[in-house]
Amino acid sequence: MKRLIRRFLLYYNLFLWERALWKDENQWRELIVERRYDLGNGVYLIMAPWPRGHLAAFNLSFDDVFPYTSSLHNHGEDILTGWLNQEFERMLLDFPWLKVTLFVCPNMSSENSRPNHYLITRPKYRDWVAWLRRLVGSGRVEVADHGYTHLNTVVGPKPSPAEFANLSVREIQAALEQAKEIFASIGITVVGVRPPAWGVGKDLAIVKAVKDSGFLYGALSAVGHGLNAGMKRVSDVFPAWYEGLLNLPQNLTLEEPEPVAYRVIDRTVSMGGMIGLKAHYSTSLSIRAGLHPKNLQRLRRILAYIEKSYDDTVWPATLKEIAEFWTAREKLQVSTTRNGECMRVVLYNKTRWLLTDLHLQLEGGTIVDAAGILRATDEGWVCTISPGSSVEFTVIQGRR
Repeated sequence: MKRLIRRFLLYYNLFLWERALWKDENQWRELIVERRYDLGNGVYLIMAPWPRGHLAAFNLSFDDVFPYTSSLHNHGEDILTGWLNQEFERMLLDFPWLKVTLFVCPNMSSENSRPNHYLITRPKYRDWVAWLRRLVGSGRVEVADHGYTHLNTVVGPKPSPAEFANLSVREIQAALEQAKEIFASIGITVVGVRPPAWGVGKDLAIVKAVKDSGFLYGALSAVGHGLNAGMKRVSDVFPAWYEGLLNLPQNLTLEEPEPVAYRVIDRTVSMGGMIGLKAHYSTSLSIRAGLHPKNLQRLRRILAYIEKSYDDTVWPATLKEIAEFWTAREKLQVSTTRNGECMRVVLYNKTRWLLTDLHLQLEGGTIVDAAGILRATDEGWVCTISPGSSVEFTVIQGRR
């Protein structure tokens, strides 16, 4: 009987989780996904949400990356003989299309550790830092910030892993600035933040702290967590702007049963969203969604499913790449000049981010004289716009 009750509760909780995931996502899709510009006279320019006409995006991320290894917990310090790092690099080899974001805590602490014991700038971690920089240099791995210490000693009677819980904007920003300085000192630039244990501060203070600290994006939400704790403030499926900050959602972990994971992947692709799959960079069985052998095999099966089912239709990307594309696309300036039945269209990228392989479609008109500027595809045109640069082309109303 107890087993039946546990099974019922498991499936009931999964039902509630999926219902929360898809709540209001059709409305978010209408608001966010398609950038549609009225050029006049019934002609519309449409910008696809993903590069090269991909149907959706996929990001794999790992939390709690820091130089620590023990008999019970392996977070990847042993770069030469450690099982975790070897399996991670083998996964990159076996899935050459894969892109990964590593959320690194630069000065991980616990109530039992000595101050600064896991500070990544310590000489004893020089080889670990070199390993991290090599991964970043491969172009397939991004390092982003996961707090400063991952420890909160003011939230309650006992220390909490939710480092930013109940902190003010100033307190969170001070921690983020310290983290950025540490990463800069080892030659790594971080542009994104995921808060430890989804602690978002007093009155969502983390949003302003991340924005004011100059980060490009925040990975501040999961289903029912972070910005979406208590109520749904941002989409769980699409990148969304919240109070001027771009938020990139996480909507899957290695805790969900595989049939649920495949169902979420399929529906997210059909909606044109982003699949945000998160695990913890740890072999410990006590850490949720950790990368112990059983979960590693589960992860490999999920990656193989995406590879087999969607091949080139899903864009594998780091969160940094997704944020750069969405920021440049969101802020792209569109201007037109009419000359008779022709319209001269100018797309100006005013950001400092390269807008790569922007996919364009036209309704009610035809693009002409675009040779060398736009690349024709079966469903439209593709162009790349450098920071501070523009592309120009002529549109004629109707089809020729």
